[in-house]
Amino acid sequence: MRINRLSWQVTKIAILVVGLATFGSMSLAQDSLPKPIPKPIRKPALTPSPLRVMPEKKRTTEQIREMDQVNRLIRMGEYLPAADLLEMLIEKHPGREDLKDRLIRCLEKGKNFDKLLLVLARRLENDPDNYILRREYGHAHLLLANADSADYQFLKAIPLAEPLPEVLYQIASIYQRFGFYKRETTFIDSARAFFNNRSLLASWQGDALAAQQKYAEATDEYLAFMEKDSMSAKTAEGKLIQLIRYPGSADTVMAVLYKKLNSNDGTEVSKGLIRTYADLLIVQDRFDEAFALHRDMDSLNERGGADIVVFVQSCIAYGKYENGITAGSYVLKAYPQAVLAGHTYSLLGEACQAVGRYKEAIGYYQKHRAKFDRPVQVIEDNFKIGTIYKDNLHNYDSAETYLTSAVTSGGKTRFAMGALFGLADLASRRSEFDQADSYYKQILEIEIPAQMGERAEFEMARNLIFRLKFTEADKRFSQLIARYPRGLYVNDAIQYSLILGEIDPGAVGQFDLYAGAEFFKFIGQADSLEHYLLKICRVGLPEVAPSSYLGLAEMYFAQNKIELARSAIDSLKSQFPDSYYYPFAQKIKADMLFADEKTNQAGLDIYLKLLSDYATFPFAAEI
Repeated sequence: MRINRLSWQVTKIAILVVGLATFGSMSLAQDSLPKPIPKPIRKPALTPSPLRVMPEKKRTTEQIREMDQVNRLIRMGEYLPAADLLEMLIEKHPGREDLKDRLIRCLEKGKNFDKLLLVLARRLENDPDNYILRREYGHAHLLLANADSADYQFLKAIPLAEPLPEVLYQIASIYQRFGFYKRETTFIDSARAFFNNRSLLASWQGDALAAQQKYAEATDEYLAFMEKDSMSAKTAEGKLIQLIRYPGSADTVMAVLYKKLNSNDGTEVSKGLIRTYADLLIVQDRFDEAFALHRDMDSLNERGGADIVVFVQSCIAYGKYENGITAGSYVLKAYPQAVLAGHTYSLLGEACQAVGRYKEAIGYYQKHRAKFDRPVQVIEDNFKIGTIYKDNLHNYDSAETYLTSAVTSGGKTRFAMGALFGLADLASRRSEFDQADSYYKQILEIEIPAQMGERAEFEMARNLIFRLKFTEADKRFSQLIARYPRGLYVNDAIQYSLILGEIDPGAVGQFDLYAGAEFFKFIGQADSLEHYLLKICRVGLPEVAPSSYLGLAEMYFAQNKIELARSAIDSLKSQFPDSYYYPFAQKIKADMLFADEKTNQAGLDIYLKLLSDYATFPFAAEI
């Protein structure tokens, strides 16, 4: 037994040496170790954090003050001065690993990559078998465009990942951030060979192969990842959905899946794989094939319509609402007495609502409510019906009836809370702002998630604009920004605060137009909104005209009035080129250009420039 274990250890070392050779010639002078053969393996202490976290000892007052100075510099974005201070502190406290780790991050953020490489090399001299330092050292080489040296360091990190080889996804992720997909593939192949695990990092390997347009191989990797566990199966399905949207990939992906489904290798085909294949058919608008597959599967397994209901859910999830309505109608006809028919009513209501068939949607929700007649279902269905009357049919009396019923039915579900927000919204639409505020205050008195509290406070602040109380509104938005610095509504609050902070108290009356525009934007009356925005632009108030031009561009683009949208953007550029809102208008221009095959490269160029110049703006993540 000992001979076999030793033989396997020698084999693993040989495999790694072969992996090193596949990267070609590399400069080894930058590493303190003279040979590419790894040292005997020991199990390092791995943590999921970027660098090793050491248990903190109780700090003295002086140490706390020193770290406050470092943190203050970091918050100001002064990373290199923070790094200089950290070096001084490390000399003073040579045993403080947290200071050393913080130094690495500051050098990286401050883009002093040469110094970063030197610091990491010195640390590796004292701790050469530290996986995390080895990973960071390879990353530093990539930051200096030394790709071959990075490959070498990453390969040396492979044996240090025992006993958790999955942690090597961190290195795969680094390769992907730099766009080095071929190198990533080679690295993962080496790790698999070393650990004798053909499915190691399958999801990451699939991503890398997909980026190289190797769609068949990528599909195989995702299928291997799908077999890991239920969560991985869901992730793999999502990746396959993305994969068939790559240009020219669909036929290849579907052929691999079809072959897998019809293989005669003696293994049982999972229901999950069949459903994934059907979902891919849905995404490709091959509805008849997908529907037939689900019907056959339901019949074969004697599921009484359950698999077809799952199909309806998939159609809705992928935005194929008309297909969902067709399949749902089939369920009601084929299985009218089944319990599943009740659930299908709700799905049909959702699909009809999405395609504008509001009366039908209300009818299905009413049938769903009657089918179950439980308090929780009554609240949910009344909320959905009330929302349709409020937002889509603008029948405010009926909306109030259903939303009030949802609130007073005795439950404390999320739909009851949504109905309370709906009643507050309804009061604001009717310009009953005191009543709206009373609803929002009622919400804030309930123990709710911070996100809901932020929303209530935001709506109350915006209502002050509608009431022409600009100074008070500005104060409320400032308080919200301070209270929820990372909130969902903070970007909108910042934009309101920028405008309101510029208002001259002696000229407040001129901003009545702005309040009117915001109100009609809120209630969704496009004609009135356009009237107010155009009037603001003609008056040319510098505090609100730029945002009004942007509002016109957004509205016209949503209405597919492309020429009018372009005209609004051009006016903003010519009259207010340095405005905070101009980059947002450029984003709309890029959206319009990118949507047209003839001009999508021009749109892409604008996207790239916006990412370069305005990386912290709210639209960056969307781009």
